[in-house]
Amino acid sequence: MKNLSLFTLLVIGLSLSQCKKEDPHVWNDPDIPGGVGSPIYSINKGGTITIDAFGIIQDEQGNPLQGVNVTLGTKVYTSNQHGQVKISKGSAFENIAYLKAEMPGYFTGSRSFIPTSGVNHFVISLMSKGSPQIFQASAGATLKQGNAEVVVGDAFVDASGKAYTGEVKAYVRHLDPEDPDLLSIMPGALRGADANGEKVLETYGMIAVELEGSTGQKLQIATGHPATIQAKVPASLLASAPATIPLWHFNEANGIWSHDGEAKLENGSYVGKVSHFSIWNYDLPNSVARLYGKVTGEDGTPISGVYIDYRRERGSHSGGYPDAEGNFVAQLPLNTDLTLQIRFENTVIYSETFNTGNNAQITKEYKIPSLNLSVVSGTVYGCNGSLVPSGSMVTNRCTTSPIVNGKYKFNVMMELGKSIELTAVYLYGGSSQTRTVAIDQKNIVVPDFGLCTSGGSADDFEFSFTVDGQNYQIEGIKSVSQSDSMLSFTGGKAVFDFSTDHDFQFWITKHGDWDNQSQFKLPGSGNGYFQIDIGNGFMYAKDMDINVISKIPYHITFSGIYTYYDKATQQYKDGLMTNGKILEK
Repeated sequence: MKNLSLFTLLVIGLSLSQCKKEDPHVWNDPDIPGGVGSPIYSINKGGTITIDAFGIIQDEQGNPLQGVNVTLGTKVYTSNQHGQVKISKGSAFENIAYLKAEMPGYFTGSRSFIPTSGVNHFVISLMSKGSPQIFQASAGATLKQGNAEVVVGDAFVDASGKAYTGEVKAYVRHLDPEDPDLLSIMPGALRGADANGEKVLETYGMIAVELEGSTGQKLQIATGHPATIQAKVPASLLASAPATIPLWHFNEANGIWSHDGEAKLENGSYVGKVSHFSIWNYDLPNSVARLYGKVTGEDGTPISGVYIDYRRERGSHSGGYPDAEGNFVAQLPLNTDLTLQIRFENTVIYSETFNTGNNAQITKEYKIPSLNLSVVSGTVYGCNGSLVPSGSMVTNRCTTSPIVNGKYKFNVMMELGKSIELTAVYLYGGSSQTRTVAIDQKNIVVPDFGLCTSGGSADDFEFSFTVDGQNYQIEGIKSVSQSDSMLSFTGGKAVFDFSTDHDFQFWITKHGDWDNQSQFKLPGSGNGYFQIDIGNGFMYAKDMDINVISKIPYHITFSGIYTYYDKATQQYKDGLMTNGKILEK
């Protein structure tokens, strides 16, 4: 099942954290990697800011992708098993945040948006490359995919500009402008620039081409040897298709479309010549109107978790999500008739048709009539028992509500038999377990979440101790097992080095039933065992006192003399452990 994607709605807050001012133009370098000398037009990027963001990386079918590298500025983040990416204090600009997603077997994906001062939500769907079309460089080729055709000559260069001869692997993808998922898989947003400044684009189709040599090295067509790209215009768009349309290439370094040449309509297809390969777009440019909006209920309460969609009578559309306070800004074309729909999940809760007019800035509040809504609320605690200061609640893989001082509240449409999956996310660390919440009553108070801020997947333990005067804490206990003679905690996060994940194991073992006594000593002389494996060494009992205050929930204290074995130096060291605690909240 496919999930709604960010498309080209650009969400912005009412205030932004600006650090410094820079050159108001984004890029002035006339060269594209590969030696092409076409002009690269720019937008006003604004000053440098820091942002927080939470996103989903998925394939075209909506399945989460793990291990995708996502770049924002100079920092690289990696998606987890749920396709989730958390960004805290990332570097962006006031008018554009640009994220690139890269994974073998897929075209590079990306998303650009105007960042909010809160938590920005984004979705990137990666296009599979599929099987390559293979030919010899000296022979050239005609490459076809879908309703697109690409004709390349016999001259190619590698990334250093050196001439290449040999086998060429070509990955080609036609993006149909009528594909309902087009704007979820295309790069960036429909945001470009030409000699007259920033533009909102109306697409008539796109073509992605990537070339590789025999060892997987990136290739480009050589300077002076342009390729011809051709794409069929859908029958529904032919009547409005101009005889000549601007061509735009997506600049992967910068995150916008840049005007570069023209294509002509020939026998129902747009045909043009290009001097390099990236993703090319047949687009009509429009001047920009920004709609600053807010979505609320009739009582003025902000509504988040909705999807806002803008459609023209023909051609491309845009859409996306407001922030948790219901605020959004949309990049729309001037003097254009649009239909706006606000959807709660798949139900249209508001619709109107309007013309954007001549104003470059529009402000509007959308008050939604009474809905059959459930109010979901609750509290999130950290592993140390304190309220989590900030974060986000994620429902069905979409950001729904902020966590502020441990509290959250959001609306969802009520329906008998319906349930949602709910997860608490702390941007500066980890996420909680996922809970299933039934949406079957007006007010739903969710049982308290515990959230290990170091990133553990289980969230209801505090595990801490002091070694030679230094306090340490393990967060994110992943599993607990108990038998007649052993209590074992496994998995978790760093003890000595909080910048590194350490899977660890912690055992308390007593010959006989370890819980038969509430207090016992493990002298390390053969009648018991106490060991912590932190990844880079072992600590185990030399003379340890154990106090089992309660078994379920666990409340155990421990202290005593330990021996530490360092794997790196292969040496033993004795030390003092105090204030040991295992607390299940």
